[in-house]
Amino acid sequence: MKKSMPLKDQVCTLEQGKKLKELRVGLGGHFIWQNGIIRTKFQRLVCVSDICPAFTASELMAMLPHQIESHDLIIGKDDRVYSAYYIRDSIELCVDFTLKTLPQSLADLLIWCLEKGYIEAENLTF
Repeated sequence: MKKSMPLKDQVCTLEQGKKLKELRVGLGGHFIWQNGIIRTKFQRLVCVSDICPAFTASELMAMLPHQIESHDLIIGKDDRVYSAYYIRDSIELCVDFTLKTLPQSLADLLIWCLEKGYIEAENLTF
């Protein structure tokens, strides 16, 4: 029987969650990081100030635009890593965010989009 994927590999990292919080992305996802532990938003929280988002791949996908300046969103898997980037006619708009898990790659791409001003946190839907 195949082991299920650990929850920490199904969400963005704590560091990415902190960066997304700093960029004013809300806590709209199903999971949150609190004191280094992943919790559901429905669990009783001790202190609201020390939480940040722990978005899943599907939540991150919903926030990313399909295109930026005619560059298409590309997501791929090669061996044991995932890639996420925008490309048009073999020209990449951004660096290729290649990481161990899909949520990590997508979170880094979302952070890049927010920092470069391609999207605004206030307009994100998840």
